[in-house]
Amino acid sequence: MDPKDLAQFMSGGTARPVSHKVCVLYEPDSGRIRHIHQVVTLQGGTESPESDIEQSTRKHLVRRDGEAELHALLLDAAGLNLARKHRVDTKRKHLVPIDD
Repeated sequence: MDPKDLAQFMSGGTARPVSHKVCVLYEPDSGRIRHIHQVVTLQGGTESPESDIEQSTRKHLVRRDGEAELHALLLDAAGLNLARKHRVDTKRKHLVPIDD
C-alpha cells in the first residue's frame, strides 16, 4: 500500500474499494451453494489472483465442514444481490435467484 494511502486510511480517511470479488463453492450436480467468500481490495491495496481467492475459499469451507468435492465460480460482485438465496446454473455458470 502506498504510504500516502496508508496514512489516509489510518487517520480515518476513506479508502475506496477498487474491486469486490465473490467465490462460490457449489455442488456440481445440483448447483447448491455450499460456501461464499468475498474479497474486497481497497485503493492502494494489491488485488489477489483468482487462484488465491479460490484456495482461500476452500480453506474456509474445510475448516467449517471438512473436505468436499465442489466446483468454484469466481464472479465480480457488481450487480449481485447477495442478500437473496441463489443456486448456480451449472450449464451456464452463473447465479440464479431462488424463491423461498
